[in-house]
Amino acid sequence: MPPPSARRSSPRAERRHVIFQAWNKVCADTREGKHVTGLHYVAERDELIVYTDGASWTQELTMMREIIRARMDACGGAVGNIVVKTTRPGFAKGPRE
Repeated sequence: MPPPSARRSSPRAERRHVIFQAWNKVCADTREGKHVTGLHYVAERDELIVYTDGASWTQELTMMREIIRARMDACGGAVGNIVVKTTRPGFAKGPRE
């Protein structure tokens, strides 16, 4: 069993957790948030990549990204940039069969 110090999460993991938690507070239960298929935090660039289920939602969230960033910052989850992309065909949100 690893020593207690090795079991602690890394600063990157903690940062990612804070970012995702802020995203969920701001967007998870919104109309727009229901069309998000995935999130990826790139620590090296302090960038949150948001994947959506359609091009129109990609455009909508891209237009809203500064509002979302400000709200995430207010929740303690400041992020340098938000990039919104459309999920590739064949990758869907939800349970897999």
